[in-house]
Amino acid sequence: MFKEIQLNDFHNATCCFAYEFFGCHKISDSEYIFRVWAPHAESVCLIGSFNGWSESASIMKRLSDNESFEITVNAKLGDTYKFCITTYDGRKLYKADPYAFSSDLPNSTASKITELPTEVKSNGATPLNRPINIYEVNLLSWKREKDNSYYTFEKLKKNTRTLR
Repeated sequence: MFKEIQLNDFHNATCCFAYEFFGCHKISDSEYIFRVWAPHAESVCLIGSFNGWSESASIMKRLSDNESFEITVNAKLGDTYKFCITTYDGRKLYKADPYAFSSDLPNSTASKITELPTEVKSNGATPLNRPINIYEVNLLSWKREKDNSYYTFEKLKKNTRTLR
């Protein structure tokens, strides 16, 4: 029943915590559940370092909304994965998890299984009872060397001015 409520809220745009349902979530020490919304997909499979990137090893089950898929697999922290979405015209699309909490190395589109802290502590600078704005930038896409290699964080910090 909980699944049905989550899916209903998601499709009615009243779900404020879709990341708690979709994506990768730990069930036990070695089991994780993966869910993805893939409308218009013929099928979806989960590929990753835990199954040798095999498209036939982890075929996901279609949920009641006919647009979402899920599977439970044995995996571990640090494993990488993608969704292989087969379209109705037979194309295969390899996609990162849009609800992933971590990604693999630069130039890789794999998502990474990670744990989130269960408790958030204030450092005193920002009260936890007020909304905050978070600005995020992918430093690797911000600026590059003339040979197209990535800046180091130190060089990027040195060659950019701080916005105040």
